[in-house]
Amino acid sequence: MRHKLFLSWVMLLIALSLLSSCSGGGSSDSPQSVPQNGSPLAYEWLMDPTSTGPLVAAHRGAHKDVPENSLAAIRAASVLGADFVEIDVRHTSDGVLVLMHDSNVSRTTGVSAEIETLTYAQVQQLTLLGSNPSNPETTKVPTFEQALALAVETSVMLYVDIKTDRYDLIINAVQAGSYQKVALLRDYLETLINIYALDSSLLLMPPVGSIDELNTAVAALPTLKIVEYSNDSPNSAFCAAAKALGVKVQQDVIANGDIIALMTGSYGGWENFIDAGVWLLQTDQPDMLVPAVLNYRQTGILSP
Repeated sequence: MRHKLFLSWVMLLIALSLLSSCSGGGSSDSPQSVPQNGSPLAYEWLMDPTSTGPLVAAHRGAHKDVPENSLAAIRAASVLGADFVEIDVRHTSDGVLVLMHDSNVSRTTGVSAEIETLTYAQVQQLTLLGSNPSNPETTKVPTFEQALALAVETSVMLYVDIKTDRYDLIINAVQAGSYQKVALLRDYLETLINIYALDSSLLLMPPVGSIDELNTAVAALPTLKIVEYSNDSPNSAFCAAAKALGVKVQQDVIANGDIIALMTGSYGGWENFIDAGVWLLQTDQPDMLVPAVLNYRQTGILSP
């Protein structure tokens, strides 16, 4: 009798284990999942023409408790479950790509100097404001290469806002580490056309403000997968036009999503973007939006 009961419990445990693996067990629908080919799940969704999202991009990383554009901000965004991390890339006087939003480093380091006039060695002498000495990832201005490597480690994609005219350095950095599946390059169409001519395998995202500009971008970049809609308000007609062309839409939801949520507690602003068809939402509040979007993917309801 005891032997039969033991076998019954074993069979039950095996069945539960198989059921958990088939249902995903909390990883197949999570932005932290990594497919067998080693690329981030966000990349798989970007390349999937049937993917409707929504996905979340953490603007300058998750920077509530750590400096923006730091390695710590990238890691914090990945821990929250963000699909993309937006970073800003500039170059030093000796041609090293670093993460910095402003042309002058004063706001983030307290030292007034143009980033392009500093050598990389000089940049490494700076300390990011708001950093924690016990956490090295919060203290120093990181290189683009370090950010790319961390993106692979944490299974996020980087939404790379190119703020340098040295796009040759950008191309070289992505190619050198075979980072094509973790780097989505954002710049104006004219620059992206030049980048495309040098390497058509790179993922590109031009900002466009109208359906006419969308059509121009698609014609110029035949492999285009996503555009940035450069408007503060959602536009269902634009998103429908993009979808008809097989192109996804990224949009900044800070003004008409984040602020509304913070001031009123309503997620209606974010929901308007999702209802319009925006695939990737860029936010300064990933700690609030990520869990809401994860819930939306499972239930169709945008809520904490």
